[in-house]
Amino acid sequence: MHGAIKNILFPTDFSPNADNALNMAISVAIKHNADLHLLHVIIPQFISMIGEIPFGTAYENYVDLEKINKHTIDNLANTIRKKNRIAVFSHTKIGSISETIEEMRHQQDIDLIIMGTHGNSPIKNLLIGSNTFKTIKTTSCPVLTIPSHFEATHFFNILFPVRNVEGIDEKYAITSSFIQKNQTKIELLGVVDFYDFSTFEVVSKKVEAILKELILKGISSSCRTVFCSNIANFILEYAQFNHADLIVINANIDGDWRELFGGTYTQKIINYAQHPVLYINTTTIKTSQKKTESDSKSNISSELILSPISNIHHLN
Repeated sequence: MHGAIKNILFPTDFSPNADNALNMAISVAIKHNADLHLLHVIIPQFISMIGEIPFGTAYENYVDLEKINKHTIDNLANTIRKKNRIAVFSHTKIGSISETIEEMRHQQDIDLIIMGTHGNSPIKNLLIGSNTFKTIKTTSCPVLTIPSHFEATHFFNILFPVRNVEGIDEKYAITSSFIQKNQTKIELLGVVDFYDFSTFEVVSKKVEAILKELILKGISSSCRTVFCSNIANFILEYAQFNHADLIVINANIDGDWRELFGGTYTQKIINYAQHPVLYINTTTIKTSQKKTESDSKSNISSELILSPISNIHHLN
């Protein structure tokens, strides 16, 4: 998704915790005149744990349950369609959440996935965390997660962490889709492990290059680069302190999902973020876009994947 957002996928379990995420999905669809795809996935092995049916209730087969939930999601789609006058499609599937999401992404040419996070029970939180992780790991389009308490439908203070990784150009191009002209501020935060002085210089150059692009586009922005002992924790604390309403991260994930409650950068963000997060897995995005690279070139120079800054700049 370097260009326009044409198709949005919203997986839902019909929980009230997903209502704000749905409002965000509708808002993004309206802004970009995109089609909105609602997806409900029935998970056979966890059917009584995630609120599909009351615990202990038995069904003759999952086809009956699929019919019931199809009726529910069809009604939801009709309500959204009439109220907002946008194209809405409903889908009900039986299977694994992450695998089904990826199948839908491929079948419907999805440009953006929007998911709700943080359920109201430990089991739901575990399932949401693991499924979010699996989705981000495998999908070749950005994933936007919305906490249940987040009620806004636009972003005005975006935190854009910059690390010494590739994919900054893709990350910036995708983030630009969420900028409200003359309203959104972007804070570039270069983050480097303590005493890694050589990386500090590299990251500083990245921030400077992005800052120049923002200046040219007239986007209000500020930037800084810092040393820190735990990058993921620092970003989350910084977002909280500075009242960010969106964090944008490169989510290049390695390792098995069982490490979810361990320690990688992306996993920590998934587990503990209290803010909306836009995850951009540049590894899968690059693989998916190789065939159409000439049609989706970013306006950002390739030099951006070489370069933050020890000073603080404020542009109004």
